[in-house]
Amino acid sequence: MRKIITAILSIISMLPGAVNAATVDISITTDTYVSASATSSNYGTGWYLYAQNSPSLLTLVKVDLTSIPANATILKAELYLYTSAVTSSSSVFYFDKVTQSWGETTATYANKPTTTTTGRITKSGLPSTPTIDITTWAQGWYTTPTTNYGFQISAAASGNSATFYSAEFGGTVSLRPYVRVTYIAPTNSIAWTNKTGGFYGSGTSFGTMYSTGTGNSYNTLPANTDGVFSFTISTINSGSITLGLTDPDNLSTIRYGFSITYNSSTSTSTVIATANGSPVGYYYNIAAGTACSIKRIGNNMIFSVGASTVTYTGTSTDASRRLVAVANILSTGATFISSGVSFGSYYSTPATIASYAPSRTTSANYIATISPRIAVSSIPTSSRAPASYPEDIRYFDGLGRPVLTVSVCASPTGKDIVTEVGYDNVGRQVYDYLPFTKASNNGAFIAASTCATNRTSFYATGNSNGVVVETNTGALLSEKVFESSPLDRLVETYAPGNSWQTKPVSYTYGTNTAGDVNMYTIAATASAALYKAGTYAAGTLYVNQVTDEDGHVVSEYKDLEGKVVMKESRDGTTKFRTYYAYDDFGLLRYVVPPKALQYLTSTSYSNTYSYVKGLCYYYEYDAKKRMTLKRLPGADSVSMVYDSRDRLVLTQDGVQRGSNQWSFTKYDALNRPVMTGVLTSSTAVGTIRANFDAEASRLYETAAPTTEYLYSYNSSYPSAYPVLPANIYTITWYDSYPSYHSGIGYTRLTTDYDASASTATTGMVTLVKTRPLTTGTSFTLTNAFTVTKNFYDRYGRVIGTTTVDYNNLTTVVNNRYDFTGNLLKTQKQVKNGVTEKVSIAQRMVYDHRSRLLETYHKIGTNAEVLLAQNGYNELGQLLEKRTGMPDFSRPYLQYTDYSYNIRGWLTAINNSTVGDGEGDLFGMELFYNTAHSQLANG
Repeated sequence: MRKIITAILSIISMLPGAVNAATVDISITTDTYVSASATSSNYGTGWYLYAQNSPSLLTLVKVDLTSIPANATILKAELYLYTSAVTSSSSVFYFDKVTQSWGETTATYANKPTTTTTGRITKSGLPSTPTIDITTWAQGWYTTPTTNYGFQISAAASGNSATFYSAEFGGTVSLRPYVRVTYIAPTNSIAWTNKTGGFYGSGTSFGTMYSTGTGNSYNTLPANTDGVFSFTISTINSGSITLGLTDPDNLSTIRYGFSITYNSSTSTSTVIATANGSPVGYYYNIAAGTACSIKRIGNNMIFSVGASTVTYTGTSTDASRRLVAVANILSTGATFISSGVSFGSYYSTPATIASYAPSRTTSANYIATISPRIAVSSIPTSSRAPASYPEDIRYFDGLGRPVLTVSVCASPTGKDIVTEVGYDNVGRQVYDYLPFTKASNNGAFIAASTCATNRTSFYATGNSNGVVVETNTGALLSEKVFESSPLDRLVETYAPGNSWQTKPVSYTYGTNTAGDVNMYTIAATASAALYKAGTYAAGTLYVNQVTDEDGHVVSEYKDLEGKVVMKESRDGTTKFRTYYAYDDFGLLRYVVPPKALQYLTSTSYSNTYSYVKGLCYYYEYDAKKRMTLKRLPGADSVSMVYDSRDRLVLTQDGVQRGSNQWSFTKYDALNRPVMTGVLTSSTAVGTIRANFDAEASRLYETAAPTTEYLYSYNSSYPSAYPVLPANIYTITWYDSYPSYHSGIGYTRLTTDYDASASTATTGMVTLVKTRPLTTGTSFTLTNAFTVTKNFYDRYGRVIGTTTVDYNNLTTVVNNRYDFTGNLLKTQKQVKNGVTEKVSIAQRMVYDHRSRLLETYHKIGTNAEVLLAQNGYNELGQLLEKRTGMPDFSRPYLQYTDYSYNIRGWLTAINNSTVGDGEGDLFGMELFYNTAHSQLANG
């Protein structure tokens, strides 16, 4: 069985904008040595550690990794162990993992812990500052802390010995051992969370909320901080008590919470959940004098009554993530739903996608592709962060055919996205199943039967996954049907979805009948007249016919050389035909649309005939089969001229023809366009073509980096067609930065961006000069160009541009990317001389699969605001876009919701009823198979 693992690695330093890595030095606090000469002695408080073969001295060291944040990914771990003495440079020492518990002050040679030689590290000749790579050990200890018993150091042979400084060394502190760990914290998917807020309480006989007394009480919590408020419900004679989370920016506004009211019939209290202050009607009875508390844990509010707990979750919400229902009443308590997925929905705090332990199925054939999003020299094997190591695994059957693709932790919530394909009995891929997600799969192979079960469940509960519900299990795939012949031609395709199970796209194959299709030829004269030369004989054309889901038929007729000579579409019994006419060289000369056929009823037409010019497409070519003229319906023709290198050098449209103007393009020696503009010539177009085709030496412009135009401008083209400087419109410079504009350089706006630009710019466009369009035909030569310089990093990405326009207004743009090239930040500054006019910055946040989550906007020194926030379904389709500054009545100025059908077609943007209370400014719905007159073809 064959297993192939492909890892795409970059062995480079950390880039600006890469996923942020942190480095921490962890001091060793637990170490000792044991001696075979004193088997019951402990040396845990000693200043030194020893490794010796005879008599045996063994060093024991343990690394405490608890200071590394949860769900982080360790990239590197290096042990710094300073030596006081080593016998020789040829001495060999073993570092082995300890597999048994031991204590710094209790370990002796007699009770020394067991070790394993698996994963042994061997070091020859320890320098005074030996650095030992223990990355693999540290990753394992971090993932499974219960296995962290440290390691043992021993000498390999007689005469080998080393002395190390211990953690208790009383001399120079810097000589004590430590481990340097480089890690990355987990990153993001989307989660809607609140800003700063407070718990609020008011009402009759409110009781005590901490020590704030009775009546109105406000207790502010920092953003996203857990907190508990304890209080006692006193007897409520009348009225109600309101508890909840206050508005983050206005503590007197209660946004989310619940009410406690007195129930006179039962002499008990009633808890009513509320949405933005409006009760939704469910309750929980509380006896007077009962001790209660509200606890906030992350995105949940927990209401505790004595020993029972009422948890506010966020699972039943409308499209805008707001409360629409309250969960079931339990016999021992009640579960309420908070208003929204969390409190306030003001700003987004990325949710953690935890690291995972790779779980590829080794009994199957697969190719695993890992595309790191950070700079690393190796791929962790025991634990990986999805945000740093996106992994896609493709499984194959025994015949080498792909059967399953697993995108590990790729969904917005960190589940695997699984896509399955299937084959018929002769090995043709006929089934493409809809993707689904699976939690805690970590890349493992999933059998076909399990795929079917998981897929059915995924779409049966589609709303919870953000996808459309489809309960017909047989409709969760697309299917191809082939004809029963060695040609293997496609005859039907079925799309996923119940509505398409009886509406396939059909394909038929055949030949034409006699007299059905017109035959058009081209006259071998300068006029290239269009001739109708009768009709095609039976069986001389191939006919491929496609019938869509709604019965609309499109037929394509090809001659024996494979050229399309006619396309026909039908609307009921009405046929619409488009003909294609070719010359003797097989070049397309005419396209005759259906409208033109109504008027072209004779057998011959000149290309200048009014209906040909107004309704047909027409093309001309030279002897080298280069297109020299094209004419679109209703437009004047465009003439084209080429040089002897087959480069397009001149074009002329109908407007330019009236004033003898030609748009030109000039090239450098590498055939790169360096200059464009307009020249004037009254010479006949045939003569111009002949002159350019005959020119063999004047073929390119040469660099002149110290001049305003940066190149010569009359070194190419026949001398009869000179270019005037005033008629040069654009200039493009490559490879380096010309000295003429040396005063325009890279400007670093803030330390968020690269300190300098790369000089490795060969093949790059580094400068563009554009002459501004003005009224009239004359331009001022001095400072008439707008000059833009592009600056790159060492990977060829544009990290900055500086533009100086003809009014001396300077615009500087900086860009920052992550490791994979996603734009993280961009800032634009406009200056008039040295005075800043405006500065605009944008910041983008992506999830672990590079889906755009948030866009922030900042103008000048004003506070950064959240401009847009995106939410996705489990398959990565955009479900909601939140835009605009939050206000107090609605977290965002606009929610734009997107809906899709089972085929992935967009079915709605918001609700078409814009007055539905959602505050939508725009609504649109697209009806395919759900309207009164259903259409299935999209």
